[in-house]
Amino acid sequence: MDALVLGAGASGLCFALLAARRGLNVTVLEHGGDAARKLRASGGGRCNLTNLAAG
Repeated sequence: MDALVLGAGASGLCFALLAARRGLNVTVLEHGGDAARKLRASGGGRCNLTNLAAG
């Protein structure tokens, strides 16, 4: 494991995706039982993310 992400909210999942795309082995831990709950509720369930090309 190269990176451990605590929390599967928007920030945690975006970081995990970016890190994985850069070749890191990422583990995401979520305390609650519903990862990305707020993301799935936004944008009519389409995960209304912006600035995907940033970074």
